[in-house]
Amino acid sequence: MDIQKILDDLGLIEQVIPDYPAGRRKGLTDDETEKAAGGAVAKAINALEELYNKLAGYEDAEEEGRLVELPCKVGDTVYFNSYYSKGTLRGEVKAITIDKHGTILTLLTKAKQITRKPIEQVYASEEEAEKTKGESLC
Repeated sequence: MDIQKILDDLGLIEQVIPDYPAGRRKGLTDDETEKAAGGAVAKAINALEELYNKLAGYEDAEEEGRLVELPCKVGDTVYFNSYYSKGTLRGEVKAITIDKHGTILTLLTKAKQITRKPIEQVYASEEEAEKTKGESLC
């Protein structure tokens, strides 16, 4: 279930206290007003249960090492230092691979060259990449 829908459903909480005068103005009996409030309670409880289950799933995945927060997404522009060109290059993320060696980004440079870089060697801004120029990666 979509998180926004769950949050919208939680808006039902304001409807859980029977408002007998408002119900009467709508032509409802007190029993019908209570039943409507009870239905709102049930919907709110279901929404909370779904939210709890979704969050529990994320927590389980995190504990098992299956949840990864990526610093960028495919299509983002990132920057890296090139040993060969002795400068900072810009690349577009074309793929993200995770293996036993870590997270690797496949980048397409302005010169239309494909390069693969460990995530630790890629930066969100040119300024960040410039700061690390000349640092040893070993």
